[in-house]
Amino acid sequence: MRNSSISSPYPYFGPGAIPEPEPGVLSVPNRTGLDALTFALLWCFIFSVPFETSLMVPGLGTIARLFGIAVMPVALLAILARGWVRQLSIVHWCMVAFVSWSSLSYFWSVSRLRTQDRVFTEVQLLIIVLLIWQFCTSESSRLTLAKAYIFGTLVSCASTMYRYAAHQYTEYGRFSAEGFDPNDLSLTLALSIPLSYYLFLRNRTALGWVWLIQIAFAMLSCFLTASRMGAVVLILALSIVLITARQLSAKRRVGMAVLFVVAMMVCIGLIPKASWKRISTLTTEVSHGTLNRRTEIWAGGVRMLGKKPIFGVGAGAFPIAVWPVLSHFDVDHAFVAHNTYLSVVTELGVFGLLLFLILLAALIATVLRMEPLARKAYGVMFLVWFVGVCVLSWEYRKPTWVVFALIAQAVGYAPKLPIFTPGRGRLPVLARSRYVRTLGEQPARP
Repeated sequence: MRNSSISSPYPYFGPGAIPEPEPGVLSVPNRTGLDALTFALLWCFIFSVPFETSLMVPGLGTIARLFGIAVMPVALLAILARGWVRQLSIVHWCMVAFVSWSSLSYFWSVSRLRTQDRVFTEVQLLIIVLLIWQFCTSESSRLTLAKAYIFGTLVSCASTMYRYAAHQYTEYGRFSAEGFDPNDLSLTLALSIPLSYYLFLRNRTALGWVWLIQIAFAMLSCFLTASRMGAVVLILALSIVLITARQLSAKRRVGMAVLFVVAMMVCIGLIPKASWKRISTLTTEVSHGTLNRRTEIWAGGVRMLGKKPIFGVGAGAFPIAVWPVLSHFDVDHAFVAHNTYLSVVTELGVFGLLLFLILLAALIATVLRMEPLARKAYGVMFLVWFVGVCVLSWEYRKPTWVVFALIAQAVGYAPKLPIFTPGRGRLPVLARSRYVRTLGEQPARP
């Protein structure tokens, strides 16, 4: 029997929006000190992702890795203290399946050392995503984490602009934040634009224009990278403005138009001619060029796939596998696939690619179940990622898993499974509930 006076454990659902859980499903208590500390460390992790390579910790690696390592023991203590965990959604189980298959590839890898490193990275990222799911239990906390990523991009923008002002080229005619590849940086920044615009539309006060300032800085920094792929994903990211135009008042539309014109004038005035010239070669490079020899690397990857189509060469082993084919390249660094989908199928085989595509399908299904405005914002963000990784190997990169985690958080309500049975020691209670709620979706009725 339901009690309509029971308040929802998730404030954005409203009182009585979700039926009372069945026996054995815990309600969400107030956030404890350990919970708050865990969430703060997760916020710092996501905040540091957009500029992680600009700030290295000696003997450890990136600043994001430091926060990732710090949050794990604190989160474990917090979960043990509260005595329950959230039931995983289908998206999380797809992630678990993909990482599990990647781990199994160690046994047939052509380079077990590289596979070991890759699996270690992916397992850490999976744990972070699962912890975000456990400790981000409301819409406000989900938006707080989205803001963390946006604020982090401002650090990268500032670093890029500083290097531009100091004439510190990453490559000729190209600038990027310290330690960043220009293509990686452009996609990292483009992913933040739909989120910023989403927050702008939700905030109808004067402070809402702050998010547009971030978009302007991200645009300028993307152009400074002179990345052709960056120009494409930037256009895709800005499409959020067009598909949400009806939700703007006349006053805001005028303001948006003025700001856009000013931003473009600033970009045209500041971006070096060499950068514009490189961006303008996009169509020529696609139709007649090799995309900086990427097409030759892709051909080498396809040849290796033909030799091991089912199981692949092992996670992270792409550089070792294609070296005999591409050893004529005059380079002093290891090859990467420069295409996430080719990287996955070459390293993990057809079955690994199938698991990855199922994961993407689950993410798309989650986006489609969001409320209309969130669906547009997260849909554009996913599209930006989907297109951008066609020329980058990002299946193991932190921004990818942050995007996946933010989308997965749209599943607002999930059963709470107690890990201790009161008075009976450490026996798990296999609690179940029929009610799994998604943003914007009406609850099922018994």
